[in-house]
Amino acid sequence: MAVLGGVVVPVLVNVDFPYARLVTTATSLVVASVVALESLYKYRDQWKNYRSTEQMLMHEKYYFQTRTGVYTGLDDQAAFSALVDRVEDLIAAENSATLNAMTHGTTTQATDHMAAVAGTGSLRPPVQRSDDAKGDAVNGEK
Repeated sequence: MAVLGGVVVPVLVNVDFPYARLVTTATSLVVASVVALESLYKYRDQWKNYRSTEQMLMHEKYYFQTRTGVYTGLDDQAAFSALVDRVEDLIAAENSATLNAMTHGTTTQATDHMAAVAGTGSLRPPVQRSDDAKGDAVNGEK
């Protein structure tokens, strides 16, 4: 929208019609406001973070469903526990990336962290639990 407005303003300046000055001024104010909001809220950086997180979560889902990658050879409980750990890491990294983008305007460190979590070398590798240590992962019991 800001780009379109930026293109229209010079045209409006050179066109002669009854309210040209008013329309040109209003369009310029809208363009300046949109650019300011884009700069303040960093919609592009946020969208990139959300999109990256979505893609990594989909990869985790498929790895978990097919028991490939870090889920190879794990029983159902251990694989589910690993999935929960990895998804929580991805969510934490996405939150960090969003906060970083909002405060510093960069996503490099948090995006690198998300990539490390999503890769086959997890930051927290899944651990095969013994039968007596298994519990209800949803309720946090062991």
